[in-house]
Amino acid sequence: MQVLGDLLRQEREKKGLSIEQVAFATKISVSYLRALENNDYVDLPSAPFVRGFLVSYAKHLNLNSEEILQQFKTNLNSINNESEKKSKNLRGYAFEVTESEKSRATLWRWMLALGCISAMLFFAIQLSKNETNVQESASLKKLKNVKKEPQKMNAVGSVDVELAKKQEGFVLGVNGVISKKKELDLDPDIKPQDINNNSMDILEGLPDDDPVLDPLYKGDGLLPQEIKYKLIFKALEDVWVRYKVDRRPVMKFVLRKERLLVLRAASQIRAQFSNSNAVSVKQVDGVYLPLSSEQSNFKLELFNENDTILYPQIDPENRSQPFPGAGPLPLTQNP
Repeated sequence: MQVLGDLLRQEREKKGLSIEQVAFATKISVSYLRALENNDYVDLPSAPFVRGFLVSYAKHLNLNSEEILQQFKTNLNSINNESEKKSKNLRGYAFEVTESEKSRATLWRWMLALGCISAMLFFAIQLSKNETNVQESASLKKLKNVKKEPQKMNAVGSVDVELAKKQEGFVLGVNGVISKKKELDLDPDIKPQDINNNSMDILEGLPDDDPVLDPLYKGDGLLPQEIKYKLIFKALEDVWVRYKVDRRPVMKFVLRKERLLVLRAASQIRAQFSNSNAVSVKQVDGVYLPLSSEQSNFKLELFNENDTILYPQIDPENRSQPFPGAGPLPLTQNP
């Protein structure tokens, strides 16, 4: 078994060559040359490459390459016949491991690695989706709660007073809207249940804005470029007001003394007061003028026994009742 390796080493030494010199001349690595001389085929590449190394080595030493290859074949056959050694010690590529077997093993390793990576990515994506769904569900639940609370009603259709009391900094409107105190206040002497059915507001059309963003339907949700009409009312005394902006619902409440009511619209503003003498009005960049005076340039018309503003003016032949089905507002005192 060691004849071939011994032969190569002896011939090299006879010619006074070092193994490094042979490696330089034949372009074969030193480790492969040493493996050939030591008959150590475990770490050598496949048999075709080993045969090529032996041919180059034999020619450099002026040996018969055919005889060298025959000796190599004899050595391999002897090694393969020793099954015990083959199973325990000889695992190199030189023992005729076929290229198909090597390719198949490599393919299976790659498939296993890709399968593991794909599984990890799948679970990571599913985990991310679950976290996103949980966050979205929580956000939607909060939004629904916010939208429902300002409109919570009791069994008889009046506002849940206990809910309003819990909202610090807010007050309760007759039509069931909880609003900020700086916008309005409700006369404590007037209770929602004291207003008869004939005077309750009638909702017309659909609101253009989210009630959470514009709880009083004053047009606060309009974009600047959408606002064509704007009026600012100031209460000189506590006064009842009923108004409708564009297609938003009708609103009604008591506007407290010195409080302001700003209405913005894209098409029309309708406003009605229990006492026009208790209200002043101004347009953008204007000055406050009594609503009932001729200087205000607003034509007051009588609807439901109350002074009413239609801004801009509508041709009498083409207009209808601005607040259909609504009764007169309760009387309030002059300033």
